[in-house]
Amino acid sequence: MTPTETFTRKAPGICDRLLGDFPIRPDDAFAIVGNAGHESLGFTALQEITPVVKGSRGGWGWMQWTGPRRREFEAYCKRNKLDPSSDQANYSWLFIELNSTEKRAIGATVAASGLEEKVVAFEKSFLRAGIKHYPSRQNWARIAEKAAVRLRPEPVPPETKVAILEDEAKAANDRAIRNGTGAVSGAGGEVILVSNAERVADLVTLGLGAAFFVLMVFLGWKAFGHWRKSRDLKKAAILIGDAS
Repeated sequence: MTPTETFTRKAPGICDRLLGDFPIRPDDAFAIVGNAGHESLGFTALQEITPVVKGSRGGWGWMQWTGPRRREFEAYCKRNKLDPSSDQANYSWLFIELNSTEKRAIGATVAASGLEEKVVAFEKSFLRAGIKHYPSRQNWARIAEKAAVRLRPEPVPPETKVAILEDEAKAANDRAIRNGTGAVSGAGGEVILVSNAERVADLVTLGLGAAFFVLMVFLGWKAFGHWRKSRDLKKAAILIGDAS
């Protein structure tokens, strides 16, 4: 697996953890992880290849911690029985520093505008490297951004989902008609196929129901007419009796 492949696989998860642990935006997380990608060659070279200070052990880890910071990291790993090369140890130490001795780096990164400037801001406030290599750091940050977009697509809006279901239901109906069957859509947008015989039976049932309804209305109207005629005759008889 190449450094870029390793970085692309790990970066989204690290960005997620940073976003959950700190008051930052996605671009801030990409900038932080992009700097780590440059320092560790995509999380594949934890030991500094050519130490800047000759004769020293050089840097170690995601952020190439050197000097006192490396010794503190190693002591932390020893106390907690962690492998210094593990993702758990590296993220834990990054988390600790960003909440204590290096917490100003969060504010500086958030305050910067745009991904490229955020990369620079984090390097200046957290890493303070002797040789900057900003184009490389910014390239790793863009890789982190692309990896996050590819692995975590934007959610589909509800109205788009409805439109997709409606279009598919219509297409299924059209296919069913061409194949000699009928089709209706269920309440959830699902397509329910019915045979032509079943459709005819439904139409007959509907017709009989309508005829029965008309008959009941007719009989009711006739009954009302008889009642009204009887009432009028009674009124007339009463009037005749009163007149006599």
